[in-house]
Amino acid sequence: MRAVVVLREEIEPKFEAKDIYLLILENGSSGMPLGRPVSERGERTSMARDKIRVIKRAEKLVENLEEFYNVFGLSITFGHVEEELIHAVESFKPHILYSFTPILITGDLLERDVVMLFPKRGFSFNRVLYIHSSSKPRSLEWLEKAQNVLAAAIIQPTMPPEASSKKTKETFERMERETLELAASLNAERVVMRGNVVEDTLRLAKEFKANTIAVNRGVGRENIEKILERADKNVIVV
Repeated sequence: MRAVVVLREEIEPKFEAKDIYLLILENGSSGMPLGRPVSERGERTSMARDKIRVIKRAEKLVENLEEFYNVFGLSITFGHVEEELIHAVESFKPHILYSFTPILITGDLLERDVVMLFPKRGFSFNRVLYIHSSSKPRSLEWLEKAQNVLAAAIIQPTMPPEASSKKTKETFERMERETLELAASLNAERVVMRGNVVEDTLRLAKEFKANTIAVNRGVGRENIEKILERADKNVIVV
């Protein structure tokens, strides 16, 4: 399995992958992105020290991880994280992106054919809450790993309700069919409900005692970012 791994600090080599591309996010004590022109000698010296420190740290990370993985690429970024991330995904063609630090979920990234996993509590997939949506999941492999799955579809009403009642009914019926198929294939429980995608996802995760929340990217970038920000569990975007 090929993976892009995004991190700030050293991590334990416990994630599932064979070949990896490392993307290291670094603030730098100078607070300036790489490539920024400077004129004063003190600023140049500070940036040079930052770069040397970061490169040495990156070399140590690579050395530690090479015992367990084939490290095929490395990027160090002080800024322009989104550009570096898209470049890594485009060039390396990973099956999964592991992010051990918060990153911006862009529309461009959601369009890529890559599963995204944001670990918060190890890598347990014992109990998984899957939030279904209109988009076809990039992969069901991670749901199939789970011992217990709750497949949920949360239909968020739009305003005004009288203008969308027919569409809501059609969506509800379609979600009933799709979650029924998913439940049969995954031997899962299921629920289809009207509600708030973010609030009800967090509530269901607590009630189901899920250790991982799997979110269909069709729920939208803003909802995914809010779930990532507030959830205290692993989140995987499929």
